[in-house]
Amino acid sequence: MRLTPDELFFGVHPKIIKDCANHLSDCDSFSFIEFCEALGAPEDEAKPIFSVFIEQGFVIKEENSENRYRGSSQLNRLALASVQ
Repeated sequence: MRLTPDELFFGVHPKIIKDCANHLSDCDSFSFIEFCEALGAPEDEAKPIFSVFIEQGFVIKEENSENRYRGSSQLNRLALASVQ
């Protein structure tokens, strides 16, 4: 995957998204609050981005948990993406 530095990815600068994906890909599971912290955004700003991550399959809800998520292979690819 390749990200262009002057094109926003889900409305966010690609370097921020890549850093967020990199942080989350190291986690076995995470909460929405932990997603906000990885993104570096308050909950109200992170919520629409989190929703898109779920809709696009970057984040998957844990089966036996109401508020835990895990990254998919797409998230791992995003974490390894080059920003050029």
